[in-house]
Amino acid sequence: MTQNTIKEKIVFCNALNRNIIVWKSIVTIKNTTQEAVNILRPVYLKFSRGFLTNSELTIIRNQNIGYNVTQNYKNILTNSNQILMANQLLTSEKYFVTFDDIDLSREQYSWDLQYIK
Repeated sequence: MTQNTIKEKIVFCNALNRNIIVWKSIVTIKNTTQEAVNILRPVYLKFSRGFLTNSELTIIRNQNIGYNVTQNYKNILTNSNQILMANQLLTSEKYFVTFDDIDLSREQYSWDLQYIK
């Protein structure tokens, strides 16, 4: 499983009178074995904390910055048990926003991945 967080765009939010950063989170899992793998529960990456309040996020969404941003700072790769076939690759992209004084690429995160062969 790999993850990458990339600074996608800087946008000025008029209502908040400050810059925000749009971040692109890419999570990928690849079964590199020759056997199918049963993923036991949802696979996700989650940042250790939230960075904006609900009202701040609503203001940013109302400005329509051109991205469908998620509120929970979680990139879900699979929603339930799933069979990952040999050499199969799954990728998920999500967009998050923070104020310009946060570097999301350096923030702590955790992930959950449980599987059996």
